[in-house]
Amino acid sequence: MGISNTIITTTFLMVPVYFLLKRWTLPFGSITLLYTVNFVLMTIIRGFENAEVIGIGVVAGLLADIFIQQKKFNVLAVVLPLFIWVVFYVGIAIFEGMGWDPELWTGAIVLSTIWSFILHYMIRVPEREADRQSTHFKEKNVI
Repeated sequence: MGISNTIITTTFLMVPVYFLLKRWTLPFGSITLLYTVNFVLMTIIRGFENAEVIGIGVVAGLLADIFIQQKKFNVLAVVLPLFIWVVFYVGIAIFEGMGWDPELWTGAIVLSTIWSFILHYMIRVPEREADRQSTHFKEKNVI
């Protein structure tokens, strides 16, 4: 797995989340379900070689759901890929031995995090109309 695979996988993991957030208000647990199914299917394709990766998907989904409920989309765009790839590469280094120099795999993590942030701004999750109206209503009643 190279740096390009890390960036492509980041794209496949983050873009659906951004499009879902752009269109709907998601209930808690929806990204956990999305990531768990995704990571299970990736593990099945690889013949259950590294089934512990499923745990990364579950925890990453829960982390995403927490940030979504708190409406911290910028933080989500940075923390989620950072968490996924740090845990993934550290797990590989511990259990299988890392064939890359530290500069290479940390560079892959940084690039995927920057790419996720760029994707976030390209798709631009807007503030919802209902959120704007409730804020506007509160401001008018204060005066």
